[in-house]
Amino acid sequence: MIQLALYGTESEIQDGINALCPFAAIAVHRVSMRIKYTKTQEIMRYQARALYLLATQYNRNDAVILEIGTFHGFSAALIASAAGAAKVITLDCEEDHVLISREKLWPYPNVEVVHTFSQDFPFRPVDMVFVDGDHIHGPTVRHDLEWWDHLRPGGLLLIHDVCMTSTWKATEVVDAVIDFMAAHQISQPDVAVVDGGTRGMIGFYKREH
Repeated sequence: MIQLALYGTESEIQDGINALCPFAAIAVHRVSMRIKYTKTQEIMRYQARALYLLATQYNRNDAVILEIGTFHGFSAALIASAAGAAKVITLDCEEDHVLISREKLWPYPNVEVVHTFSQDFPFRPVDMVFVDGDHIHGPTVRHDLEWWDHLRPGGLLLIHDVCMTSTWKATEVVDAVIDFMAAHQISQPDVAVVDGGTRGMIGFYKREH
């Protein structure tokens, strides 16, 4: 299990990831050549490098990775690049997002784009979940975190737009994560990639009991 605790400026975080996985920067660049990177709609580039690094753990043919929130497919392509042997399922409820992402993700045969609300997608055993969907409606966010119960041992629940010290944008996500940690008696995340104390993503590994 890759543990990450990276706090600071974007360049400081990128330097930390580069030390662990020099190829991550190249992978992000290659994906951005295929799928236009939109800073306001996609994950930040330093987060993209961290996502790539974390997904490499599940590069095996029996692994299933779920992404909630496709947009135009940038992060799905990054996950598929990192874990080419895994099955990657990405969900989005917006029809235009689905049409665009399916067109852009055709070079990644291990990716399936599903047009659905996350609440309507059946639970199943998975090895990694990347939650980057609804940031506004608390019940939806809390439902998405229920994928924790369906992670296989060693699986990772990774949540985008979370910073425990900031009220930036995604307060419903932060509130849901705080309640999730309390319910599962988790004191600290296993993964924390936070830019200057304002934006970031955190993650938790499912351990065998």
